[in-house]
Amino acid sequence: MSLCAEAAYFTALCRPHPGEHWLDVGTSAGFYAGVLARAGAQVTACDISPAMLREAARREPHPNIYYALLNAERSGLPGESFSGVTIGATTGETASPQAMLAEAARLLIPGGQLWIMAQARDGSGAQALLTRFGGLSFADEAQLTAWLPGLRRTDFWRRGNIVFGRWIKS
Repeated sequence: MSLCAEAAYFTALCRPHPGEHWLDVGTSAGFYAGVLARAGAQVTACDISPAMLREAARREPHPNIYYALLNAERSGLPGESFSGVTIGATTGETASPQAMLAEAARLLIPGGQLWIMAQARDGSGAQALLTRFGGLSFADEAQLTAWLPGLRRTDFWRRGNIVFGRWIKS
């Protein structure tokens, strides 16, 4: 899927609005932060890498984006303070995906939405090696949903081994 198609899919399902405050976890190069800011949302884009935050700020220099160096497993941000949280591919790169998802759920306001794009487990030898020696993890649909008690999955789509999902906080 092209980035343009991914942005359109995300925007159609999540419908970010001006005035909403979103958290972009593991912003990397700022893709979701930019999509959200162009829709008028206020965005806190976080990453644990200062180099990635600099790259994101260079690629997405929008006034609606605040870049923050923080660990999304333990953000220290006030609970129930975001209309939405986006997580693009970061679930596989964090030390504890379950802790990161619990933190994302804690940060959502009631009725807030969580958007996840992740590389799903496919049982391949390559993923087994990346898990064992690279510290990466690969979740499946059932695991993601189990890690999000109190959130209701509304949309889920798999294309190859990439999954897209949206959950709403009760």
